[in-house]
Amino acid sequence: MKNYIKHITNIGFFLLLFFSFGFKSETKEIKHKIQVIHPGKDLKEPVETILVERLNKNNETLEFYVNVESVICSDNTCKIVPVNIFWDINGEYNRIELEEGGYLEKIEGVEFNEDDYLKLDGILKNKNSALADYDINEIIDKNKKSKQQDFNFNFNADVDAVSGATIITIDESETIVGATLTSYTLWHWVNGPIPQIIKKIMVEKLSQEGLINLLNTSGEKQVIALEEISKRKLFNKAVRNIVVENIASENIAYRKEAFAYIKKLPKAQHFEALREIFNKKDDKIRFKALYLVEDSPYPISQNFSAFLTKNIIEKENQKEIEKLLDIYQGRKKTFSTTNQEIIKLLDSENFSIARNAYEFLKDKALFKTQQKLINKFYNTHKTALENTNKYQGF
Repeated sequence: MKNYIKHITNIGFFLLLFFSFGFKSETKEIKHKIQVIHPGKDLKEPVETILVERLNKNNETLEFYVNVESVICSDNTCKIVPVNIFWDINGEYNRIELEEGGYLEKIEGVEFNEDDYLKLDGILKNKNSALADYDINEIIDKNKKSKQQDFNFNFNADVDAVSGATIITIDESETIVGATLTSYTLWHWVNGPIPQIIKKIMVEKLSQEGLINLLNTSGEKQVIALEEISKRKLFNKAVRNIVVENIASENIAYRKEAFAYIKKLPKAQHFEALREIFNKKDDKIRFKALYLVEDSPYPISQNFSAFLTKNIIEKENQKEIEKLLDIYQGRKKTFSTTNQEIIKLLDSENFSIARNAYEFLKDKALFKTQQKLINKFYNTHKTALENTNKYQGF
């Protein structure tokens, strides 16, 4: 067995010892108590486990690992082997390690061979594996009476020395034949929530400068960096500019976090960021920003209201105008300068826009000159107004 382990190590897949790292005296460990959802256990109740962070003598993080059971088994009939799963500092899967003398097993007690371990390594590295799409109950049918029934039912199906039977067929490239449940269990440990937890731990170690540099990247790390920036309340112009500059990102998670960050900004910065967004030409982002205006923790000033109304009306985007009027109606207060801008919509060539402006303004306290314009619009379009359903927001 020792020669076998050595051979596997030489070809790049490591089966090392849990407790005999050759450089342990120069390293130390930090234990993070974490809770994760593993679909093999429960889709709602998290599992508590320990994520171990290994550091060198200079307190630099080397890697992370967790100690888990090789297979999830509810009836105590499985051969369970302790496995250490390792990730690098970026949350990328690196390897598994077994204790000395330990080995993984397939049906009928058959040990994994060299090819099985190598194939398993490839399966665990595949983030897009079909294993992600199955529920544990699809893997194991606890109502089957025997393994032989399973093979009579589907010769491609397999079990892991358990009384339940695999009831689905998974492509052989996606699993170890005879060890589907082991493949499923380990894959979900490797590719579940833990990689993101690792990234968050590493991001928390960064300085403000490091966070800003990460914010200028893309992908999941950019989102995690912004979450940490928001958590630290790094509300300054430099960060705000980067957040707004990237807010049109195709990354939905980033956009969501960016709007959350802007909502938390101090009042002056909050509205300055909104001004910058509405000065952009991206209609999709502008419209989403209107929901942030609606949900703003601050009252809308006359100055910002004048800016926003003029900005929206000049584009004459019906969807934006309807939302803006809906926001003002919900706040129960508009400024006379805002009403003056909205009155301009009565001349719109788009009758729907003009009608919406009329319905919004008709019950407002207006200046005499403004009221005359409202009356004129009504007299001109009386028949159309009476035959058309009123704008639903008013």
